[in-house]
Amino acid sequence: MKKRFLFALILFFLAGCASSAEQETPSQGFNSIKDEVPLKLILSTEKSVYKVGESIMATLRLENVSKEPIYVKKRMFVGALGSPIEFRDVFFLIDGSFSPRIHGPELSDTDFGYLNPGDGFENSWDLVHLYLLDDPGVYYVAAIYQNSHDPENGPPSWRGEIRSNTISLEIINP
Repeated sequence: MKKRFLFALILFFLAGCASSAEQETPSQGFNSIKDEVPLKLILSTEKSVYKVGESIMATLRLENVSKEPIYVKKRMFVGALGSPIEFRDVFFLIDGSFSPRIHGPELSDTDFGYLNPGDGFENSWDLVHLYLLDDPGVYYVAAIYQNSHDPENGPPSWRGEIRSNTISLEIINP
């Protein structure tokens, strides 16, 4: 009799854990390796060969590749890899260079908005002003878009981290 009671008690406990876990799962949570990412990050430049000191305009485009609108952080502020996550919406991974030492403003509700299916937004930066790219050679560049916060007033935003494609840039002497 005691074994049956203990077995029933364990079943009720496990059922309660499973139902509470289902209720606490957010609809737009932080992505993991197993999650299908509903966004795509595309990195591009105007060309692949630049002279030392020439501007290198890098463009990042964030696209919604799902069938549902997604509430995202649209600010896309470039920050240093080591700075707090709330101050770096985007950072670039460039071999052979140093991260910028830029700290952005605090987030506000206006930094978030809906991204409809198939839509995207983009921003561009001159990498020469952000990173030390004054030595000739080939550099491999990728970017990371990330968000770990929701707006104070508004729906939950998509949270996670997305890596762009990797491009190569060659810097030559003039």
